[in-house]
Amino acid sequence: MQDLAGYDLEFLDKLFLSPLEILLVGDPRQGTFSTNSSAKHKQFRRSNILDYFKSRKMKFNLDIDSQSLNVNHRCVSEICDFSNKLYPDMIATTSDNTSEIEHKGVYFLRQTDVEEYLQKYSPIQLRQSKSTDTHPAYPTLNFGVSKGLSFDRVLIYPTKPILDWIIRGIELKPTSKCKLYVAITRARYSVAILYDYNDNVNICGITKYK
Repeated sequence: MQDLAGYDLEFLDKLFLSPLEILLVGDPRQGTFSTNSSAKHKQFRRSNILDYFKSRKMKFNLDIDSQSLNVNHRCVSEICDFSNKLYPDMIATTSDNTSEIEHKGVYFLRQTDVEEYLQKYSPIQLRQSKSTDTHPAYPTLNFGVSKGLSFDRVLIYPTKPILDWIIRGIELKPTSKCKLYVAITRARYSVAILYDYNDNVNICGITKYK
């Protein structure tokens, strides 16, 4: 549902006029693609798709349920808490992954520790696009391609805007925000973020690997 855009929303308007009972499910935070490139309804793209349904709520007597599917069955609570920071105005997801496992949560990882980390924990490497270099000996996926997949651990190669959001709280663009949310929430147990931090850097919810 979250990827519908442009004139495809017009099709939904027609469906809502039918006598059929229609159930749509989606996560607005994962709107990494668009089914239509038209500028039509551009205000409803990606995470703003909820506004489309709210705008039709009275006209089509829609029932919008934002509560039932907010339990994350994949990620441990530390990862859920971190990913929730991307969308503070949305209802926070909670975790029912109570696994007790070594090395769980969100970490900063220095470049000098990447080889050791990959050998020890075997995370999947995730990046915004192929223009970002990763370790050639280990599997790599782009953020968008990883959508729908699950891994025990991920290593994220952040762009400068991503680091600016993490370190300085500078808002990400909608597409980048959705793709980062997808990347973070692929992991069951741990998310490592490549960043050559110094000892003075302290970010709530992120642990320094060393």
